[in-house]
Amino acid sequence: MVDSKTNEQKLDADRLTQEEIGLRKYEAKISLLKVVWGTAAVGILSVLVPGAIEFWSVNLEKQRLRAQAEFEREKFQYETRRAFMDTALNQDIELRLRFASYLSKTLSTGQSTPWHRYEEHLEKQRSEKKLQIHELERQLRKLIALDALSVSQQIELAELERKLEWSHKEIGYVERNRSVVKSKGEQESVETSGSGNSSILTPKSESCRKKYSKANAIWHCIASEELGVREVAGPQNNPRIMGYAQFLDLDYTGDDIPWSGLFVAWVVAQSGKGKLPNIPLGNRSWLEFGSSTDDPQVGDIAIFWRENRQSWKGHVGFYVGHDETHYHILGGNQSNGVNIRRYPRSRLLEFRAVRD
Repeated sequence: MVDSKTNEQKLDADRLTQEEIGLRKYEAKISLLKVVWGTAAVGILSVLVPGAIEFWSVNLEKQRLRAQAEFEREKFQYETRRAFMDTALNQDIELRLRFASYLSKTLSTGQSTPWHRYEEHLEKQRSEKKLQIHELERQLRKLIALDALSVSQQIELAELERKLEWSHKEIGYVERNRSVVKSKGEQESVETSGSGNSSILTPKSESCRKKYSKANAIWHCIASEELGVREVAGPQNNPRIMGYAQFLDLDYTGDDIPWSGLFVAWVVAQSGKGKLPNIPLGNRSWLEFGSSTDDPQVGDIAIFWRENRQSWKGHVGFYVGHDETHYHILGGNQSNGVNIRRYPRSRLLEFRAVRD
């Protein structure tokens, strides 16, 4: 009985030992698998994590560069617009059009941009302004062709001249007595070479001499053809004004020197009517020219005082009309150009004429 119980105990012990051994083996296997999978996971992660980090780093850098590029682009556009507003917006249409054309191409994104639309607007505005200039010049030539102008016509002529001057400046068209919409063959040429008494300009003097016989009418005709001639801003000189002096063989260094007497002298010399005073550039020297008249006709010469009646300074031009308080004078060096301006009657020194 005792032996039987002892044997059962031994069998139970053997069974437990075997189960324990199996459990230990299972634990060892699990531990091995942990090591294997852990090592594999660490290996995979050691490969993937740096790659993922590098991928995100590159992606973030690309985003940063794109953001920086966009910032720089917007900054450039802002600075461009500011520079345009500061410098180009107050320039003539032609210059603004060049700016807009450049910017529409350099800032183009393949789609219509504000610069494209602005360029199209300027092109349309330029075309309209050219047609306006053509019409103003047609009206001006029609008035100038008249033998004598009434006061209202003189005012209309002065207004047309001002409009033309503004239009020329706005469009950037600086040539005078030419229509910007005429063909090259229709435009009148202006030569600027030669010296002495050679015909260095292409005046209408010959046609004026054939059309009229009286000196004052010829003067008015020739002087009217020069309407719109202006000084050149800056250190340069208008070759047409310098041509007046070259034709007369006068020592004249620049159009910044008062040239109302020069203009009158050139017109008179072109007409072939009357002997020039000894000092034609001196405005008051014209008090010696021709004969005095109290009944001025269109084209007669008017001399005015400046500063005071006793001063040596003055102004000279061609009479074209008057109103109750002013004489209307066609002359040079009037607001730096050839035009018609009103001068107070109280400043008149004398009218001079050549009567045949």
